[in-house]
Amino acid sequence: IFGIGSRKAKIKAGPKVVPASPQEEEPVPKEEGQKEEEGQEDRYYSEEDSEVKGLEPSMNEARTILEELLSRAGMEGKVTVRMDTSNGPYLDIEGDDLSLIIGKNGQNLMAFKYIMNLMLKRRHPGCPIVEVDAQGYLERRKRTLKSQARRIAEKVRRTGRSLSLEPMNAKERRMIHLAIKGMKGVTTKSVGDGALRRVIIVPARRRNGERQRSFKRD
Repeated sequence: IFGIGSRKAKIKAGPKVVPASPQEEEPVPKEEGQKEEEGQEDRYYSEEDSEVKGLEPSMNEARTILEELLSRAGMEGKVTVRMDTSNGPYLDIEGDDLSLIIGKNGQNLMAFKYIMNLMLKRRHPGCPIVEVDAQGYLERRKRTLKSQARRIAEKVRRTGRSLSLEPMNAKERRMIHLAIKGMKGVTTKSVGDGALRRVIIVPARRRNGERQRSFKRD
């Protein structure tokens, strides 16, 4: 599950772009592409918050679980509880070479997070999902995905043809929806189920129902 014995993955974040099939280019209600944009109101977390202090026991246990998972997988990494002022406490893995821990597009990191939270929930049923990062990988991937999504959206706007990104998790899909939301001439929607669900960037429609199209060359 963690890719042990395989070649080390390069720490590279970026969506694969494929043309959307004609069937997927059919218009959908605007609400479908916006469902994943809905989130909680912004708030500020600090180590002095009573809510954060109340999570200290479960966070320490989450750290112990993650350290054990890494050890059993034969991987080296120091796990630290850190604070994100926007999202609250999370676990950060540090080490000299984290490529195998992270995996391709963060797949191994997500697997560690899933198993760790599954074990944690059995011991602390009411605790929230604990995020797992590796020396800023999630932030780097976030910036890369946003940048590439905007470039792809520009191409969609120029050509008038929809483009599909590779499958992403719900958090990354929401990130893409929000990154494209303010751009004129394009919109987004999610298609597919489960692990195959992905974002498609499509040309916006004019009031007469026709898609906006530019005849500039790529």
